[in-house]
Amino acid sequence: MKKAILVEYKGKNKKLTSGNMYTWKELADAFGFSKSTVVTRLKGKGSCRDKDFELTDMQKHRQLLKIKKIKFVGEKKGFETGKDYTLVELSKMTGLKVNALQKRIGRNDTFSTHHVRPTSRGQAVKKELGNQFESRIESISAQWLRRKL
Repeated sequence: MKKAILVEYKGKNKKLTSGNMYTWKELADAFGFSKSTVVTRLKGKGSCRDKDFELTDMQKHRQLLKIKKIKFVGEKKGFETGKDYTLVELSKMTGLKVNALQKRIGRNDTFSTHHVRPTSRGQAVKKELGNQFESRIESISAQWLRRKL
């Protein structure tokens, strides 16, 4: 049987009472984090405060991506002109990564069909290079010259 590790909470969370002892699971539920996150943040601590549960810059950034709405301007199948979309919604609809969409749209409040175009990877047309050599003998010689000694 595992022992439940109790941590004293000192803060103003509405779901918890300051001065009481709580398990990591109870603290995780109250603050909306996973138990493993709470364990990592409170490892070796006997008490915790609200600042121990503040979001990191990366977590704030991820939340902003889910909140920020961008208006579609243009005509494309699957999109409504004038409707607001989040980057996460756009990512699911287009199959593009959130990061790619964010780089394409930038700080704009609107986006168009240009921003949600498919990636060009693998679609580039290879140029056919003409033969650089005048004769077959020159091309064979060039092959031998490229070989490592």
